[in-house]
Amino acid sequence: MSVGPLDSAVGAWTMSRSRWATIRASSPTSAPRIACLSLSFEPNYCYASLIELDIRMHPNLARLVDLAGMAIESEDRQILEATAANPTAKLRRGGGILRFNNERFYQFIVAKSLLSMPYKVIVEVDFHDLVLEEPDTGKRFAVVEMKRWMSASGERELPGIRTDMFKKLQNASATHKLILLFSANPPGQMHEQINWLLAKLNLPLDRWSSYCFTTSDQNNAAVEFWIAGFEFM
Repeated sequence: MSVGPLDSAVGAWTMSRSRWATIRASSPTSAPRIACLSLSFEPNYCYASLIELDIRMHPNLARLVDLAGMAIESEDRQILEATAANPTAKLRRGGGILRFNNERFYQFIVAKSLLSMPYKVIVEVDFHDLVLEEPDTGKRFAVVEMKRWMSASGERELPGIRTDMFKKLQNASATHKLILLFSANPPGQMHEQINWLLAKLNLPLDRWSSYCFTTSDQNNAAVEFWIAGFEFM
């Protein structure tokens, strides 16, 4: 799940020294495209705002990441608005989308958001989280695996991410293969988090795209939630 994230019994943020100590101090000379929007939270803490840089991801996969991010952000705003108008909902926990920090919940929000794309959207087929098929030929345009990255150390999910990438996606039959990650972290740290993860997975910097937005966690602290997609070649 995510860095410095919030997978704990009480939903509190705990920043792991081991993970943070290994983050590179300098930013790369080139970075992926990052779509970063903030609707109602100020300031906008995300790394960059609607920046287009040199990436080698297929444009329809980058579009997929944007659609997924916009859909999850919309869900986040609906939850925040509903709970703001309902004091009873605030009794146990706060937060927007992080109130329901569940991978399957995110999976179906993403699937619904992709219905506007020119592909047949299929959930849970052949052990893949999501498949996009060409409507005329049935050929698989893309297979997609999804993973939450929310543990405090960032280490716990790495074996599962590696399995999805280097076994499930590597052996998949499709034109394109994408892993989609959901994470959250304290404001202003998304870029460092992604750098840390790519270094751990020994992946290049130029085949991913991300979308982030500011929201609040279960303790009503300001955080940024982000979705990152990496195209596996």
